[in-house]
Amino acid sequence: MKTIYYTSFALLFALAIITTGCKKEKEEDYDTQSSQDNAQSENIFNEINEIADQAVEDGQLSTHRFGSGESGLLTSCAMITVNIDTTDGSGTAIIDFGSHFCQGNDAKFRKGQINVSFTGAYRNAGTVITMNAINYFVGYDSSYATKVNGQRVVTNNGLNSSGNPNFSIQANATLVNYLSQQMTWNSTRNREWIAGDSTTSWVDDEYLITGSANGKSFAGVNFSALVTQALHVKLSCRWITEGKFTLTPEGKPERYLDYGNGTCDGDATVTIGDKTYQVTLR
Repeated sequence: MKTIYYTSFALLFALAIITTGCKKEKEEDYDTQSSQDNAQSENIFNEINEIADQAVEDGQLSTHRFGSGESGLLTSCAMITVNIDTTDGSGTAIIDFGSHFCQGNDAKFRKGQINVSFTGAYRNAGTVITMNAINYFVGYDSSYATKVNGQRVVTNNGLNSSGNPNFSIQANATLVNYLSQQMTWNSTRNREWIAGDSTTSWVDDEYLITGSANGKSFAGVNFSALVTQALHVKLSCRWITEGKFTLTPEGKPERYLDYGNGTCDGDATVTIGDKTYQVTLR
């Protein structure tokens, strides 16, 4: 009987340890990576939109064409070819960063192509702009750059109820990081042009972005995301300066990414349960 008693006690003790361990693992959910991966995709495709818009409007004078070479002089980072039909404003643009990395004046390294087609002028209601990233690489370090293949379609809806230009956006993409891990990202967005539309300069342009996204992170985790506070994009800043989204990885509770209070930096926080983690966005 003693042998049976001690054996049963040992089994119960082992089960208690396993159960406690499972609970502890659930309580210590600190996975911020899916949130950061979603934020990275958002930033890359906002930038692709900016590059395409500037190329169509400014052609060879686009600010994304220039970078700093070894001599410190301005160097051409992209060959920009724009063809516009003067009768209706439709046309195409090819932004070719070449087959070797070049560092732009925003300190990022790029190579590959962004191809653009548009049915009319950017500011005209009804214009549809389609952007295709083709083996496009981007990153602050050429050794750790992200490869991007995908499409972004922007439709100009005209003025909204606030009197601001308003755009619908669909994006579908595949991204590959320097570890050869693959991410898929699909998003539906609304983009409101809240400042700078009355000037010819891009520097003062500002947008508010709302919408949702879903995909699979670089770690292979399926997720869905929803913007809960409009993302504030200023073209004078390389980062999203304000806004929040919730992200739900498969099998885990939702977490909240906060871009901050308007400061132009890559700092953000991810909150999971009652814990908040500081993260640096790419």
